[in-house]
Amino acid sequence: MDDLKAQATQAQERYEDHLSELRQLVDEADKLRSEFFHVLQNALRRLEGRLRIRTGKPSSSYKSRYEDYWQAFVLFRERLAQTFGLFHHEHIMPIPFNRTPNEEELEEWIDEIEDVIQSYRLHRHQQEDLLALIDLLDSIERLRRLKIPKYRGDASKPFYRSLTEAKSDVKQIEQGILRTLTGIEVVKINLQLGDYPPPETTRIVGRREDAEGDTVVIAEITLSGYLWKTKLLRKADVIVTVQEENT
Repeated sequence: MDDLKAQATQAQERYEDHLSELRQLVDEADKLRSEFFHVLQNALRRLEGRLRIRTGKPSSSYKSRYEDYWQAFVLFRERLAQTFGLFHHEHIMPIPFNRTPNEEELEEWIDEIEDVIQSYRLHRHQQEDLLALIDLLDSIERLRRLKIPKYRGDASKPFYRSLTEAKSDVKQIEQGILRTLTGIEVVKINLQLGDYPPPETTRIVGRREDAEGDTVVIAEITLSGYLWKTKLLRKADVIVTVQEENT
């Protein structure tokens, strides 16, 4: 009987230790999420303020020249709002900790809490958050490549100015996100055109058949890859070609 009582006490102590560790891990994850929350909140306010201002009365000439560009920024705002929503809530403790488990439940609860702790130790929750931010950076990169056509005449000048200012806002948003990611050691994978595509950090999504040679090299980086504290977050997508080896 004493042995059973001692085992129950040890199990209870082990459960309490696990619970304490899990709470600490969840708090750490939420601290990071809170930082992302404020960055995205400021970004969304900035862009929403810009897109509410649409100077001038759209004409058929404007629509054919600028409407698609305007809608690209509107769609990005929606994407930004969706991502912001992901960070609006804290992580929820995944087990009903509002009461202490009885002896029959204790071992089962210990097994479950150990699985959850392992997930947090491996930073799975944080990785999901970081990938959501990186997806935003992908959208921003596409917006930055937009070539907004120069205005024709004074009538279209306000629309051109609004779009270029929105593009400038997006650049500021990108810099804010990058500063936050850099602060927690999230970095873009360093790849150069002409380099061999290392399989541990790149994914080949296409090949160019317009060259001859023996060595496979990167011809284009279509999607950037990222590391977090030297751990792979996402591989880079690359298109490769071949070149002759230097002798």
